[in-house]
Amino acid sequence: MENRRQEILDAALEVFLERGFDSATMAAIRERSGASTGSIYHFFNGKAEMAAALLKIATSQWSLQSQAAGLADDPEQAVKASVAGFLSWGLANPRLFAFMDDLLARSRFSQDFTPVGDLIDAGRKAASDAYAAWAQAKVVRDLPWNVSYALIMGPAYAILRNSAGGAIDQSDVAEIVQSAWLSVRS
Repeated sequence: MENRRQEILDAALEVFLERGFDSATMAAIRERSGASTGSIYHFFNGKAEMAAALLKIATSQWSLQSQAAGLADDPEQAVKASVAGFLSWGLANPRLFAFMDDLLARSRFSQDFTPVGDLIDAGRKAASDAYAAWAQAKVVRDLPWNVSYALIMGPAYAILRNSAGGAIDQSDVAEIVQSAWLSVRS
């Protein structure tokens, strides 16, 4: 049963990347996955729910790569682990990264993406709260979360977008990871 769900998600990702989210159809996903319409709707109410499921997979894989969740008491290690994990995950999963990147942009402007937006908002709230606690402890600069997030994650997003799934030199990864911390530390 779980295999069928994953097969549908794998097919959805490919269709979304080939056609774009708006042009992707449930029929194309059904055809690509080999699943029946009933099977697809057993697992998902529609494309937005599939997108949210793909985002959950992406963020859980990123979290496993970074293991930053357990490092909340050490802001430097949490920031560095999160950025390093994100880069590692994005390089290993360029197609899922491309979809996630597109999804994040879309989620801000479309009500169709409510499940995605809710998931993103929950993650941002947790990260914002952790950063605020670090700022209160004067370990990081007291900046608005949007600015802090851009300083921490912006360069990682940029290099992944520009790498087109290619390799990135490990010295560049190390520089981005170190710069993320230096940009926000007190």
